[in-house]
Amino acid sequence: MTENWTIEGPRVLDVGGAGETVTALDVSLIGGHVDVVTHDDSPTARVEVTEVSGKPLEVTWDGSHLQVRHSPVPGGLAGLGNLSELFGSGSSAFLAGLKDRFAGIDRNTARLSVSVPVGSRVEVLTVTATALVSGVGADVAVKTVSGSLTVDDVVGRTSITTVSGEVEARRLDGASAVRSVSGAVTVQASALPSADVRTVSGDITLDLTNGTAAITAHSVSGDLTVRAPYAGFDVTASSVSGAVVAGGRRLGDGSRPAAKGHLREGDGGLRITAKTVSGTVTLLHSGPGATTGDGVAAVPPAPPAPSDPQAGDPQAGEGQAHADGDGTDPVAPTGGSW
Repeated sequence: MTENWTIEGPRVLDVGGAGETVTALDVSLIGGHVDVVTHDDSPTARVEVTEVSGKPLEVTWDGSHLQVRHSPVPGGLAGLGNLSELFGSGSSAFLAGLKDRFAGIDRNTARLSVSVPVGSRVEVLTVTATALVSGVGADVAVKTVSGSLTVDDVVGRTSITTVSGEVEARRLDGASAVRSVSGAVTVQASALPSADVRTVSGDITLDLTNGTAAITAHSVSGDLTVRAPYAGFDVTASSVSGAVVAGGRRLGDGSRPAAKGHLREGDGGLRITAKTVSGTVTLLHSGPGATTGDGVAAVPPAPPAPSDPQAGDPQAGEGQAHADGDGTDPVAPTGGSW
């Protein structure tokens, strides 16, 4: 049996009864802020609303799926149509279109917190609202037009979509997909076995704790920077004018801006396949011997043992990179460490 609540002001709502378990949460907000956190001591959920302006907040529960919506159209933001196409139009065009269709839409704001069981799937869609999603042990999808989003401590697949809003993600464990028009996306201290990155002009940064991964990237002018403790890499890339640098080696021979080819070092465990027009692709090593963009050691190396015949030679024992196609050009890594 489906239950519905209409919330016009501050309220605390406990959702779920005997024999019921919250397995999925969907939140749709225009403006304001939402915190999505988790607990492991109950199969039910709690919705705490501190502020509502404009249209009432709508809450729907069907025994497993919890929906919290704040939208001028039936069905929440999904009722606006294909969000992927709308997001692709750019945040200014998207917001202008909404205001044309729905007078006073920007007055619809809400501030709330939702706590769900740790194993619940979570999806959060916002226009200008900011959001935090933390502690989820299942798949997470976040989409925004211009709101700032934070995703933290997720074990499961993550999907991040933004037009111009900045997205910060930390401690992700699972495959990830990133879509951006102009918003910057930064993923820190995360174990991503695979990542699919597509951006127009937004810069994407992946700071990995794992040394083996499969990363696919498509960019127009947005930069992709990957930092990882790899034992080796395998980079296949094509670029019109953007630089492609891996392990201090530049793809191409420097005679023309375009570059297309293959770089490999060590065991090739970190695989990157990238296509870019003018965006740069940079792979940095996060272990001892890593350098910043100025060639300065990012992590001071341990002093060599006196008996080591190779002491003082920073190149001793390092793998060799090679290229197929246009060759390589040794350079200091760009982008630096962060």
